[in-house]
Amino acid sequence: MRPDQGAIFAGTMMSENAQTRLRHLLSSSKPSDPADSNNFEKLKAAYTACMDESTVTKRGSKPLDNMLAEFEKIYSRDSISLKGSDADLTKAILYLMESGVEALSDDRDPDSVAIFVNPLGEIGLPAREYYNSTETVKEYTTVVEKVLGEFASSSGTKHHLRDVVTFEAKIADVTPDTQSQEDVTKSYNPRTIEETQSLLPQISMSDIISALAPSDYRSDRLIVGSPSYMKALSSILNDTPREVIDLYFNWKIIQTYADEIEDPKIQPLREFNNRLAGKDPQATEERWRKCIKSLDSSLGWTLSRFYVLDSFSEASKELGDQIVSDIKERFVYTLRQTSWMPSEVRDLAIKKVGNIVQKIGYPTKSPNVMDPGDVEKYYQRLRVTNETFFENTVAAAKFDLHNEWSKLGKPTDRNEWGMTAPTVNAYYNPPGNEIVFPAGIMQPPAFYGPSAPLYLAYGAFGAVSGHELSHGK
Repeated sequence: MRPDQGAIFAGTMMSENAQTRLRHLLSSSKPSDPADSNNFEKLKAAYTACMDESTVTKRGSKPLDNMLAEFEKIYSRDSISLKGSDADLTKAILYLMESGVEALSDDRDPDSVAIFVNPLGEIGLPAREYYNSTETVKEYTTVVEKVLGEFASSSGTKHHLRDVVTFEAKIADVTPDTQSQEDVTKSYNPRTIEETQSLLPQISMSDIISALAPSDYRSDRLIVGSPSYMKALSSILNDTPREVIDLYFNWKIIQTYADEIEDPKIQPLREFNNRLAGKDPQATEERWRKCIKSLDSSLGWTLSRFYVLDSFSEASKELGDQIVSDIKERFVYTLRQTSWMPSEVRDLAIKKVGNIVQKIGYPTKSPNVMDPGDVEKYYQRLRVTNETFFENTVAAAKFDLHNEWSKLGKPTDRNEWGMTAPTVNAYYNPPGNEIVFPAGIMQPPAFYGPSAPLYLAYGAFGAVSGHELSHGK
């Protein structure tokens, strides 16, 4: 196990196989097809910018410093006479894209797209439970003081650095636990914009929607994940000095983009994150691996296209589809033999299995990975260069945000995938009642192609597909 790995298992080795194939592809010659040539050039430019470690190191923290300075113009900590409930708090939320407002499929109406207002997924530490560990919080506070202290422009605010962690702990304390957030009977609370606004008056939901939603979007309906959380957050904001809120926002910027710069100021944060993940504190991931992951995040469907062309066959796709169909058929047979289940429930379960959509390998719409022109069109608004790794990452984040919000007012696109083709994973999507198996997981030991004995193919991939199928019970 490498020092930069916190765990290793079969999926780890499969992921590394996929990464190695992608690394090889990125060093190959440009395709002759005009659209594919453009796709490859954009992919290669982003990869080159990331791999240019000397330029990234030479720039140091400057790109992050510039972002923090830009944010300071929007939400200045120097306005000490103002409270954290100022109108510009909404502008700050918009700038940071940290408001927790997302455009997702509505769990209760899967044919439409709704706006969900949820608690922050990651307040500062990876999960709310970490704030219950005195030792972890102590170590984390030291990291915040060191790293944020280096970036804080005013020495007068440095005495508030410890208060940032206290602020986070207060938010963690009112954040619902994971089980509650995943329970739709608790986390699905339809509200009007006005009703939502009354829960957290410091942040203008209508202004956020106006800024991000399509101009013709008219719905007044939001889904609030936790009304009690929003009320409690409002009280916390009222009781927190503006300097602390500003420092917290700065800290979130630093945490978000720390991996996009190379500067000694960031090192305490990296060592802390490594320790939390069970890695050697001094470990550094090989640059090419980091850059492959960056591409998967920013240009995932372009990367998917070249991965599928190189490493996944139509025959494997057909075999995988057949195995999933056969497992579903056997699942229905088992349901019919289940005597303890009431007949009406059993009939519903059988109907649900019959309606499950199975997606194998890669998407053929939204975008069609097998169509170079469709992939090129999908990313036509995303601009990247071979010199600006940090700016490329920011551009990709804005591109993704625009894509998500552009879905509002439209029917749910059931052709979309939630994972790229090289991903070594699979998932069940409840609103769409679909099970999805990217090409990345369809390799040994989770999948054996048509050339292998069928008992290997069914034994391996049958276990994977059966696992995902059981999520839909």
